[in-house]
Amino acid sequence: QAGYWRSLFESSPQGILVYDETGRVKETNPRFREIFRLAPRAVPVNVLPLLSGAGTTFSEEDVFPGAMGGEESAPRPREASVPDGDGGIVHVSFLSFQLPSEEERADYCALFEDIGERKALQDLLARRTVLQTRMAAISSGFVVSGDFRGTLERALLDMLSISKARLAVLFVMSYTGALVPELEVISPGAALSSSTRAPIFSEGEDFFWKSLLKKDRLPTLLVVDSTVEGMSYGGREFLRRRNISSVAILPLLLKGSLQGFLALADPDMHWAYDADEPVLSVLSSLLAIALERRKEEESLRMSHKLIHDRFSGAVSALCQVSELRDMSTAGHQKNVSALAESLAGEMGLSDEIRMAVRYAGLVHDLGKLYIPAEILGKTYA
Repeated sequence: QAGYWRSLFESSPQGILVYDETGRVKETNPRFREIFRLAPRAVPVNVLPLLSGAGTTFSEEDVFPGAMGGEESAPRPREASVPDGDGGIVHVSFLSFQLPSEEERADYCALFEDIGERKALQDLLARRTVLQTRMAAISSGFVVSGDFRGTLERALLDMLSISKARLAVLFVMSYTGALVPELEVISPGAALSSSTRAPIFSEGEDFFWKSLLKKDRLPTLLVVDSTVEGMSYGGREFLRRRNISSVAILPLLLKGSLQGFLALADPDMHWAYDADEPVLSVLSSLLAIALERRKEEESLRMSHKLIHDRFSGAVSALCQVSELRDMSTAGHQKNVSALAESLAGEMGLSDEIRMAVRYAGLVHDLGKLYIPAEILGKTYA
């Protein structure tokens, strides 16, 4: 019978710690030593220093249930972060209870379960929830707001808040293949100044960024740490001069074409584990679409301006020709145009109608082009 219980003790999936009423450790099983990263013979002498480290929340009643003389109740597990043998922190679930004994001195047993993986999943779920909420807000901002620059700045500030980065820079790939910094946003809590940080982008120094982007398959998120092996000397120097330890690169792809990328300086390193997060892929596409739409709107605006300039030039030419044919009315058409436009403004008409009135005033004597010059210049006795 004793051998059976000993076998269960040694092979238990939970860490087991047996101690007396003074806290002196009497026995531990292999799983306990594995959880706390202890050598086979390096067991703690007393349980109290183990459970009273920084970050723990154990009370005396948790460690010695029933010793306070209160009403007995069912043992309840507690969760806490406890220092381990390697100087790190291990997240555990702790449950202590008194062992039945006929002796006057009481012994206690504590069961430990490593919940680090569960905590990591909880943290990941919380980050994803926050990320999804922020992405929904960013998406609706680009759809609803007409202020592209303001919406883009708010989006980068959200990314700084999520990633805990110090600096965010949005680069756009121009038609010539050159990288152009579109917008730079500094985290409100970051202490960055021109005296301590070189610009993250300088003319002629886009080799670093392009070297990162020249890959057969761009990941959703690329985290580059200046301390890891594989970073070129030039890349390390590039980051060192800018007082940056690591940078996260979010390529902006649209239909397989690289539109630009978002660079985050010194983000929280959990981003290295979120590199394949689908929401980041959605953000990449969203920003790429916003940039492409901005380019199309800019191109359309330039086309409208070109058409407007050509139309204005044609109208001005017609006015000049008309005035040359009838010098007695020189300046008349411009005066009529200015007066008509002023009246339209007083009437509260729209800008489009005011523009139409201005052009109508300029060409209202256009019919003179078809009247023979001898008739236009004829004098009456």
